[in-house]
Amino acid sequence: MNSMIGPSVLSINYESSKVNLSWDANGTNTNSCSIFPSESVSSLLPISIDFRQSSNLSGIQVSSNSIFLLFNCTNIDLIRNSNYLDSESSKCRSFLEKCNTNVTCTEFNPQYQLRLNEIMNQTNCTHFQFLVTRNPSLNILQWIPHVLELSWNNNSLPWAQACLLCTSTNGTCGYDSQGSRFRCFCSNNRSSETDCLDLNGIALLRKWIIP
Repeated sequence: MNSMIGPSVLSINYESSKVNLSWDANGTNTNSCSIFPSESVSSLLPISIDFRQSSNLSGIQVSSNSIFLLFNCTNIDLIRNSNYLDSESSKCRSFLEKCNTNVTCTEFNPQYQLRLNEIMNQTNCTHFQFLVTRNPSLNILQWIPHVLELSWNNNSLPWAQACLLCTSTNGTCGYDSQGSRFRCFCSNNRSSETDCLDLNGIALLRKWIIP
């Protein structure tokens, strides 16, 4: 990721293994039908997100609930020959029908790597919008703009199973003061190496929340 300010964690669900993030300083009040010029990408998303660069992150990917729509793209050959670009997607059709916008639409489907700015340059797209929805059949105005949803595989991340156990006992996942060992932070300023049913009485260490 680039050096822009970190995202706001809007929600996190350990049972479904999903987290919603936003880098938009204006929150999610943007109209879902709005589209934005290509030069705005860097203010809403990191220039590059690549979960394959670290073994600790290899179990994370962009959730299928995240929708990336590119508009007025002119590199038709690239779009036709790509397995991650779709100019006939149902989500594009929903957007164009509900938003009554006079543009062409292409859906971008990232997985482990997200470089929206680079893709827009390659496809010569002028505008974009990205949103999240758990049900694409919902009215477009119910899709949440400028939110990136990530999902993870509990079996691929070293802390995921421990975090799931911790939160199941009303704990908060984090690290010790050195940021090297997992801790489960519980009520009354106490923490545990496992969960809140196994408190060891240690005073609250410096909390490093796991997103």
